[in-house]
Amino acid sequence: MELKVPHIDELELHNIKKEKYREIINDPEILEIIKEYNFTEREILDNLYYFSQYFNQRKLCRNCKGIEHCNKNGDHLIFKLKIDNNRKVTLGLTKCDYQYEVDRIKIKFTKMQFEEKYLYKKLKNCLDYFAHERQGLIKKLLEFKNNPNAKSVYTYGSSENGKSYILTVFSVFLAKLETTKEISFISAPDEFKSLEELYATDINYFDYLIEEMQNVQYLFIDDLGKENFKTKFSVEKILLPIITYRNEKGLPTFITSKYSPTDLVSVYGYGKETKSFIQEVAKTIKNNYSCILLEGLNFSILK
Repeated sequence: MELKVPHIDELELHNIKKEKYREIINDPEILEIIKEYNFTEREILDNLYYFSQYFNQRKLCRNCKGIEHCNKNGDHLIFKLKIDNNRKVTLGLTKCDYQYEVDRIKIKFTKMQFEEKYLYKKLKNCLDYFAHERQGLIKKLLEFKNNPNAKSVYTYGSSENGKSYILTVFSVFLAKLETTKEISFISAPDEFKSLEELYATDINYFDYLIEEMQNVQYLFIDDLGKENFKTKFSVEKILLPIITYRNEKGLPTFITSKYSPTDLVSVYGYGKETKSFIQEVAKTIKNNYSCILLEGLNFSILK
């Protein structure tokens, strides 16, 4: 079977190249590069593919409002023109500015037990819904912008009212501040279970993780009391040592829960010894934290 090669209209191809050439030289950034290297028209046409790919990249990313609005899929890599000493033009790949910012934020987290999509959110997004009900909590959290040693925050209320969402986005807000060095954000149901299992297999690493959470600059404990198995171990070996130590050292801690500090006693205190431990935790929280009730909201009604 004879293979038929499609006919190439040289005039049409020439016109396409000239049109693309005009687009390229009218791009202010590319024009600056052309002037810097004193590229001739011939050199631009010879490297039209690379200039064209870079132009298309800039067109796609122009007026980008952030990764959450990105038109590209994948890892948000962008083309950069590379020109060597022999004036040879090629393309390289690098992260876009927004991805660099996200990576800068991520590195602040020693533990980050929430979905990466929240790294793209801003604190003002928390007021997109139920602004009136949420503004008290947001105002209290914003005190940390000017005072890194402000009072710890314990927020509680019914399920699906935005507690975890607000505290997650706030942790990202803190991570953006130059004064913030490290944050640990843990999910109590996941982390407590993992730590209890670790205690039986590697107590040295268990102690290391507890000490890390005791000393981290900002600690977030999400969904306290939501664990399937609320054990004496989780109160005595995890929660109490962390809460009391951080309180003594004046290290800010942020906790979300369905339960008020008083309710924690009945939720965890099923035995005499466990009850005394959780009572101490509840007392520390009530006396030293800003306890904020977030009520009357159910985000599921918006879904």
